[in-house]
Amino acid sequence: MNEKPSGRGARIVENVIGLIEGGTFKTGERLPAIRGAAENFGVSKNTLADAYDRLVALGYIEARRGSGHYVRPIRLKPLAARPPHVAEALDLVSLLREQLEQHYAVRVGDGRPPPSWMEDSELGRHLNGSQILLTQGANHALDLIVRNLVAPGDAVLVDSPGYYPLFGKLKLAKAETIGVRRGIDGPDLEDLAAKAATSHAKVFFTQSLAHNPTGGSLTLAVAHRVLQIAQRHGLQIVEDDPFADVLPAASPRLAALDQLERVTYVGTFSKTLSASLRVGYIAAAQPLADALADLKILTIVSTSDYIERVIHNLIVSGQYRRHLQRLRARIEDSTVAALRHLERVGVRIFAPPSGGFYLWALLAPGTDEADLARRATQQSIFMAPGAVFTPDRIAGEPAIRINVAYASDQRFLEFLAGYLA
Repeated sequence: MNEKPSGRGARIVENVIGLIEGGTFKTGERLPAIRGAAENFGVSKNTLADAYDRLVALGYIEARRGSGHYVRPIRLKPLAARPPHVAEALDLVSLLREQLEQHYAVRVGDGRPPPSWMEDSELGRHLNGSQILLTQGANHALDLIVRNLVAPGDAVLVDSPGYYPLFGKLKLAKAETIGVRRGIDGPDLEDLAAKAATSHAKVFFTQSLAHNPTGGSLTLAVAHRVLQIAQRHGLQIVEDDPFADVLPAASPRLAALDQLERVTYVGTFSKTLSASLRVGYIAAAQPLADALADLKILTIVSTSDYIERVIHNLIVSGQYRRHLQRLRARIEDSTVAALRHLERVGVRIFAPPSGGFYLWALLAPGTDEADLARRATQQSIFMAPGAVFTPDRIAGEPAIRINVAYASDQRFLEFLAGYLA
C-alpha cells in the first residue's frame, strides 16, 4: 500500500492531478519519463517515482511495464448523495474523526487518554492507503457497504446460491434481494443481464473465486462479460474474496480488471488465518472509500490497532507466508480425499473445486435436504442445506454445502451413504 507522499512529492501529485483534471494531460497520454520529470521538478528519481506510484493508487494514471506511465480515463462521478437520515448522522463524524486524525495540539475535547498513558509501543503505525479501509472482518465490511449503497426498497442482485449472511444484512436494509443464478464458471450471464435490465438494481454482490457455497470460480471470459453488463446497466459491483491469499495471484478478479472504477473489493484474514482475528478490508474508489470511512467512524470509531498489528507482524515476519503454504497443502489434500470419498457414496459435485473450503454436493432429485439436515443433527452432524444459500430460501436442485476439512469424517460418510441408499 502506498503511503501519502509529503513535501515535494505531495506537491508533484497535486500538480499532476491539476494538469489532468484541467485537460493539459489528455486521457491515454504518456507522462514524462521519471528521469526527465525528476529533473524538471528538481527532485530525486525516487521522489518522482513515489509521486507517480501515488497517482497510480489514486487512479489518475496507470503504469505499463516497459512503456511508462499513462493518463487513465476520467474516473466515475462520485456516488449519489447519502440518504437524508445517513447524512444527518454523519454530521457527528467530524468530532469522531478528529479523535483519530489528531490535528489539534491541545486535546481537551478528546474522549480517550493520551498515547503516553498507554503501552509504550509502535501501535500507532499501521497500514495506510487512502482507498483501503480496515474493518472487523468481511461481514463488517459488507455491513458498511450495504449501509452506504442500499436504501429501503432498492433492488439488489446477489449470487444464488450465495453468501447467506449477506441476505440477512440486505433484509435488515429493507432491500429487494434478487438472486442471479450461479453457474460452474461464475454468474449466469444471461440471467445477470436480464435481471439488471428489468430490476434497475444499483448493486451486484458476488464472490468471484472459491465461491461460497459452490466452490467454483469465474473464468476470465465471464469476468469481462460481467463488467460489460455492469457498465451497460450502471451496476456497482461488490466483490467478496475471502480466500484471496490461498488462491493463485493471477486468478481473474473483477476488481483487478476494473481497477476499482465500479468494483468494490472486500478481503479478510478470517478464512486464511483465524476466525478469531476479526480483520478485513475494503478497497474502493476514492469517493466511496471516504464515505465508508465516515460510516466506520460513526458506528465503531475504530477497529483494533492491536489485532491489526498482530497480523501485520505475522505478515512482515514471514510467518503468515509459511502458514499459507501449509494451509494450501491441507486444502489440496483434504479436497482430493473428499472427492474420492463422496464419489464412493454416490454424491455428485456441482463445480470443480478451485482452492477454497467448499464443495456443493448435488443430491438426487426429490431428496428432502431439510429432513437430511434434521436427521444429521440427531447424530451430532452439522449440515448446511442448500435452501439456506438462496435469497428466497427456496431450494432448487437439492444440495448441501460441504467443508472439505470435515468431508472425510467416517461418521458423516456412513450417515450420508445410509440416508441416500
